[in-house]
Amino acid sequence: MARLWWFGAFLVVVSGLVRQWLPDDGQTVFCSWSGVEARPLWTMVLPGYLLSAANAIAVATALLLGWVSVRRSGIPRLATGTAVVLIALNHALLQAADVVGALPAGAVCSIDPVIFEATPWPQIAWTLTPALLVLFGARAALELPRLPWRPIVLVAVFTAIGAFAVFLVRQAPAEPVASRTSDGTPRHVLAITGSTLMVVDLDDGGATRVQAPDPEFYQFTAVARDVTPGAYLAAVTTQGDGAFGERKSRVHRVRMDGDGGATVGDQVGGDLEGWVMDLAVSGTGVIAYSRLLPDPDDSVEISETVVGLIGQKREWSTRGPQHGPYSDGGLALHWRDAETLAYRAVMGRGRSHIVALDVTRPGDDLLAARKLHTFASLMDGSALSLPDGRVAMWTSDGDSSGESISVVDLPAKEPPAKELPAAELPMKGLPRQQPAGVAFRSGCGVVMAYSTDLSGRYLLVSVLSEVRQGTEGVTRACGEHPGELYRVDLHANPPAGQADPDLPRRRVWQGEEPFSALAW
Repeated sequence: MARLWWFGAFLVVVSGLVRQWLPDDGQTVFCSWSGVEARPLWTMVLPGYLLSAANAIAVATALLLGWVSVRRSGIPRLATGTAVVLIALNHALLQAADVVGALPAGAVCSIDPVIFEATPWPQIAWTLTPALLVLFGARAALELPRLPWRPIVLVAVFTAIGAFAVFLVRQAPAEPVASRTSDGTPRHVLAITGSTLMVVDLDDGGATRVQAPDPEFYQFTAVARDVTPGAYLAAVTTQGDGAFGERKSRVHRVRMDGDGGATVGDQVGGDLEGWVMDLAVSGTGVIAYSRLLPDPDDSVEISETVVGLIGQKREWSTRGPQHGPYSDGGLALHWRDAETLAYRAVMGRGRSHIVALDVTRPGDDLLAARKLHTFASLMDGSALSLPDGRVAMWTSDGDSSGESISVVDLPAKEPPAKELPAAELPMKGLPRQQPAGVAFRSGCGVVMAYSTDLSGRYLLVSVLSEVRQGTEGVTRACGEHPGELYRVDLHANPPAGQADPDLPRRRVWQGEEPFSALAW
């Protein structure tokens, strides 16, 4: 009986060795990174030596286990200890190779690089199983008295039933919950930094990473608040060719619990070709998206911009990108009312506009929309409609001192030909407690994203606190941290004695990277 346990351990070790020699028909994973300091040469060479040593020890272990399995005169005294030490040493060398050869921070791979950060439990169990079998063999060789197995089996069965019940409860989708701060606003905000989805706690400034729904669909690109408190939507994309080519995107529901834990849930709609840049949910639950399609001949270039509605098979498109000179490919897509989508578009002589599209009208031209605002020449901007009918409008003239977010009224009809930038609009016509004018200035930083709570009273602004110097694109920090998140009360009284004041602000988070998208 003892030799049978040893033979089982021998088969496990040999199967691991054989798998290394068999042709690999699995997926090839590609990784790349930039902006990382040169690593010492030994960190690139040592993992290979560690793996070679681990394989040599595995071969020695297999020989020892095989010899003991066929030996007729019993198990040698030192064999059990030697086998366990060899198996543990093999596991330690494999772990050391993973640690020394770990991917640098910011690495981008064809699958989620998070899976390389820790050894999977099945792999650990498979590596250490031979040691357990050897110990079973040692016990069998000692011919210890039999244990009362019936009570042990009953305890094991009831424990397994309880664990399975807990698993089912945790797998069942719980109702989303939005915990509140003392002023009644959501305590947690869903945010994207790089391609990672985070939950940010606005009370203590903490941030927790949210696991991607799939190893291939792991790069988060857009988030939006759903109609139910604590419920959100998030878009994820594949790595593709590293630019806009060969990408596919999915939209998933995200549920948040009262403690700030978030879980990515079911997919909404089917797979979408290209890169989803915006998500927006109407008050009636209609989900809109924007996506970018690459040029077939040059995947770095955008050939088409598409806006669509999930579940209604309606899309509007136009050729080329629709972002301005100082923004990314996003359109700042949002619902102005239940039948009107508002977004940024580039028309005419390349000037940026805020336009409104009636989704009930026929047609598929993305630019067949009503102009709400035209930015001055060489300026860029975006807008977010507030519940009271006004908009929070971001404007930039390309100068790091010119970034601002203003609260303005947009006319019901197309604006006149001569317009002022949002930062120059007069602060008149509205009560003092609800000012129209500049609500936030970024100083030397750059506004990366902004969002409001459901009431529209509070504004969250993500800022990259860096400024470029010279013609070589060298940057220097102009804040305590590169990434900062500010909260602004749009109903606060502005400081007296200033003609165009910023509203009071409070920094609620800071970190090494800014957030590129927010859903509050």
